[in-house]
This record gives sequence, C-alpha cells and structure tokens, in this order.
Amino acid sequence: MMRFFAVAVAAEAVTFAPASTTQRYAALDAAFWRDVDTQVGPDPPPRFAQFCRQFRDTWNDDVRTMGPEDTELDDDKARPLLIDDQYVARHGGLFPGLRTTPWWDPSDFAWLDPLVKAAPDISNELANARGVDAIVEPGVGVEVKFPGDAGRYAATIVERVEDDAFVVRYDDGEEEIVQRSCIYGKATPWLRRVQARSAPPPLLEACGFEHVSVATALAAAEPSRFARTRAAWRAALDAGLFDVMQWQRRVYGSPRLVGLSRQRPRSVLPAHSDLRNWVLTAHVPLATPAAPRPGPRAPPPSLASQKALAPRRALARAATRDADRAAYAAKLWGAGERVGSGATGMIVAGEARPWTEPLVFDTSFVHSAYNDGDAPADYLHVDFFHPDLTAAERRALRVLRDGQARWRAARAALRAELTR
Repeated sequence: MMRFFAVAVAAEAVTFAPASTTQRYAALDAAFWRDVDTQVGPDPPPRFAQFCRQFRDTWNDDVRTMGPEDTELDDDKARPLLIDDQYVARHGGLFPGLRTTPWWDPSDFAWLDPLVKAAPDISNELANARGVDAIVEPGVGVEVKFPGDAGRYAATIVERVEDDAFVVRYDDGEEEIVQRSCIYGKATPWLRRVQARSAPPPLLEACGFEHVSVATALAAAEPSRFARTRAAWRAALDAGLFDVMQWQRRVYGSPRLVGLSRQRPRSVLPAHSDLRNWVLTAHVPLATPAAPRPGPRAPPPSLASQKALAPRRALARAATRDADRAAYAAKLWGAGERVGSGATGMIVAGEARPWTEPLVFDTSFVHSAYNDGDAPADYLHVDFFHPDLTAAERRALRVLRDGQARWRAARAALRAELTR
C-alpha cells in the first residue's frame, strides 16, 4: 500500500512564483521530457512508460502543491513513498514489476566470482597504496580530520579518555579530545590525491564512511599498480556486469556507484534508504577486523547529530527532513538496541549480516553499515541494475538519469538568475 510519510510540509506556507517564472520552470520541465521521449523513441518499454507516468504525476502534484521553485529533483531525498517495506524516491524511485527482497543470493551473479577470488590480492594492493593503519593507542602517530574540513592534522595519541575518544597532541603541542571517528592513519600521496576528489558528505564522513570510485583510484595510481584489481575488474565487466560502458565512464556504466569503500573503526551509518528499487548493491569484503571490541557495540548516530551535520539547503524543509530521518531510525532500530553480527557488516530490513562473505542487497529497504572493531573495514562496493530489467529498460533508465542531470543543472541556473 502506498502512502506518504513525514508530511510536515502541509503546515508550511506555500507562495507561488509569478506567472512568468512559473512558465520558465515549466519550459525546463517540458524540455526534459521531450529529451527523454526523443532519445528513448516512440515505442518505449511498457514498464518504463508506466514508471515515467508515475514520475510525471508525482512531480506535477508537487508543483501544484508547493510551486515550481520549491519543487526540486533533490526533493526525492525527502518525503519518499513507502511501499510495503521499501522507501522510494517520489520522482523516479519506483520501477514497476520488479521482484522485491532485502537480500539476494550472491551466487546468482556470475560477474561477482572474479572479484571474490581476487579479493585477497585487491586488499593487499589497496593496503600498499593507502598504507596500513596502526591500532590507535598511546604513542601512535595519526592524522585528525573533522567532517566537512579538507585539512588533515598530524598528531600523536596521548591516551584514551572514553570508550571512543582519545586525547591527541598536535605537532604544535596543543592537546585536544577527539572522537575515534575523526582519527585516521597517515595518508600516503596516493590517498591524498584520491580523497581530495572523493570527499563524502559531512554526515557520512562523521559516521565513519569513506568511498573513492574505482576509476579515480586506478587513474591516480601508476599503471603498474593495482594489477590484480584491474584484471579482476575487467573480468567482472567481461562477465556481463554492465552492458554499456560509455555512460558516465567513471562508474563504468553503473547506475550509481562503483568504488573502494571503508567503514572506520567504532562507527555506524545512519539508518537510511537509497530510494531506488531498480538498483541493487553488492559488497565484496576485502579486509575487516576479526572480532568486535569487547563491551558495548558502537551506537548509531543520534538524530540530533544527524541534524547538525546534514546539508542545509535553502529549499529544504527542515521539519520534513528531520521527520524522515526519525522514520528511518524507527524502521531499522525500533525501540531496542542495535543488533549486529560479527565485527562489521550490514543491517538491511532489520537483519544483520557480517562482511565475512559477499553480500547482495536492495538498498531501497532501510539499512545501515557498522564496524564494532578496532580496525577499519574495507570492501568493494558495486551498484548495479536490478536483474529483472531488460536491456531496453536499462538503456531507457540511463537516458532518464542523464537527462535528470541536465534538468537539475538548468533549474539551478534559472534559480541563480532569479535570485541575483
């Protein structure tokens, strides 16, 4: 059953734009759909046509309710639709007729085999490139990086003062108490290059997440580096992972992300949904802590901390987004203690599975990642199209996503012009 949640927007006043402004936004909307229709052709796949009708109807309803200036493609991150146990974006998140299950059997995806077999070699090549992180203890040299701050500050661990906090001494002699999630190993030149181009949002960074695209990682390394990673990745592509390579080359044809990811020690991601039922995710573990630290598990981020670190957009309705985050947390954590399994892994739709084997799951179900150990957890992250999509449907979705990027840019340019 479909329903909206977090309808805090109903209490907010809506002021519509002047007719001329409304017409200019409407022209951009119409241009986007003409572009999609032209590229997909006069006979679109039937399910894609149904998908577009739902997108258009929801978009038009939002324009009538909120006005064209306050209806944004980025609003698909707010007020999602809840369909059974899946949260999907209001605009382009729901593709009809696809099988729905939180977890998938990795053996159903032959392209995973070369990546799984090469995982030990990929892990070694990654460790050689980024440097091995020492256990955080007194006397160890580290770097401190705060969410949203590009700087990395050399320091030495003085002592642990809380379960997940340490006193550090910077090179200038100043001492400070720093949370474990802000303490990094010393970066190699390669790591500095790739992280400068791959900074995650401050909220995810504060919750222990790091990610760099595979394309960025390989491009920043000497051709002789990552030899096994390159060979395994090529074998996965040859085994049918993606059927188009020209689209957004940095993600090799993925509908979202392909990268080397890390969950730092003693950290938990916020409960969330990726809001697309037509994209699945695979994780291939590379190097993870063998056991959790004895004692309490790392707590999930509080709603207050999420609010403090979330991006502040002029058009974002704060009360709505706060309610969205609360709904995700209630869906995953409930009123009880967070449940984990092993030292580190994923929780999807309430079930925890450790990163001791490959995982394939649907991220339109509420999910989180956790690391209860004292060492980082590295894994290969691959987003790929739902296997029930036909080749024609995948092509049409690529057209739509490319068009959305141009549409978003055009709307942003118009807004900038109107607010000068």
